[in-house]
Parts: sequence; C-alpha cells; structure tokens
Amino acid sequence: MMTEDDEVIADMTHTRQHHPAPYELQAHLDTLQPLPIQLPVPSPFNHIHLEIIQQPTRARVSGLEDRRAITPVPILKLMGCTAHESRLLIMHASLWSSDLKHNLTYSFNSGKPYSYIPLDSTSTESISSSNEYRILPSQSYEKTFILMGTLLSECHSLQDPSFNHGLYFIFPDLSVRIKPGKFRLKFDLYSLIPTGQKSSPLRTVISNTFEVFRGTDFPGLEETSALSRCFARQGIPIKMKSIYM
Repeated sequence: MMTEDDEVIADMTHTRQHHPAPYELQAHLDTLQPLPIQLPVPSPFNHIHLEIIQQPTRARVSGLEDRRAITPVPILKLMGCTAHESRLLIMHASLWSSDLKHNLTYSFNSGKPYSYIPLDSTSTESISSSNEYRILPSQSYEKTFILMGTLLSECHSLQDPSFNHGLYFIFPDLSVRIKPGKFRLKFDLYSLIPTGQKSSPLRTVISNTFEVFRGTDFPGLEETSALSRCFARQGIPIKMKSIYM
C-alpha cells in the first residue's frame, strides 16, 4: 500500500516523463523553420502626382475624313517618380459629359448584333442547303467612337521652355466627332507591372470643360502655345497653327 510520500514521488516522476527539460525544449525549437512572411512589395508609384499643365478649351466637330484636333493639346506633367520608372506607366484618355455622369468615348448603335452569311452565297441552292455561315457584326450594332485619335500616351522625358527636364503625357491628335457640346476629358494612369488582377488606375485627373463647335460656329484655332512649340521641336507630333516654330 502506497503512502502519501510515495504518491508525491510517483507524481513528480510522471511530470518529468511528460514535460521535457528546458534544454530539451530549446533543442526542439532550434529545429523548427520560421514560416515565411509575405510582406507587401513597396510600389515605386506610391508618391506620384499628376497635373494638367495645358487644358483643352475648344474643338471643331470632326468627320471620318476631316479630323480637327482638340486645342490646345492636352499636356499632363508627372511628378514623384524617375524617368526609368515612368517607362512602366501608360495613360488613357476618355470623353465625358461636362457633369461627369456619362462616358461618351464611344456609343453602340441598336439592332441585331450579328448577321449570318453563308460561306458560298453564289447561288440560291447553296444558300438554302449550306450549313456553314460566316458570323459578322451587323453595321447597326457596331461601336462608334466619338472620341477619335490616339487615346493612349506613354510618358515622355522632355525639356520645357525654361530648359527644365520633366515627365509628360501628351495627346496631340484627340478629336470629337458627331455632335457639338460641352465635354471634359478624363485621364487614367495605369501601371504596366503585371499583378494577376484587374488593374485599377493609379491616378485619375479630369480636365476643365471644353466646347466642341459646329463648323459654321467654330471661332477658329487658338495661337499655338510656347509649351506646344517647345515639345514639337523635340519630336512630339503637335500641329502648329503657323509653320514657324
């Protein structure tokens, strides 16, 4: 029969068997590998800033063949990153109503979206018996661009008229077709670094309101700015009001 002292000794022995000594516990911890911690990669574009340094003011309604660019040429200055980093950026321009409620960059015409044309339509017999068709978009459903021209701009490293270097996005050939009215341009800046997810704009800036006139109401081109002339001399395809630069 166990005495009270025997029970205490047995309990201490059981505790030593199930709880390792401190040096044994430390040796076990030394064999464990720390779990990798995924820290967010700092973006080089966290501190960038955009400013529209040349605002659009007017344009004449354009046709498919007769295109009249928005003037003055919209120019945006990029700050907060290096010229090397700016190679990974691109800017997209879109046309909006003056109240910013409607994206007017393009429109869809109503109608059936597709037409089905037999591959061999040279005879009535082939039309009735053929099971192979070409599927073509119907003209009544085609997307019509209201804002025409080059809607994307890469970043340009240029000198301003004071010989200061800077980074700029320039849209020299944007034009508006179909209808006159008052509009704004929206500029979205995107990173070209792949993320595996849907891209969202890094920054967005919106122009002042500008007016598009019918041909008979157009007050004429404004004098080309010193900034536009300066950038044209550096290779940007900006059309001048006069041939003198």
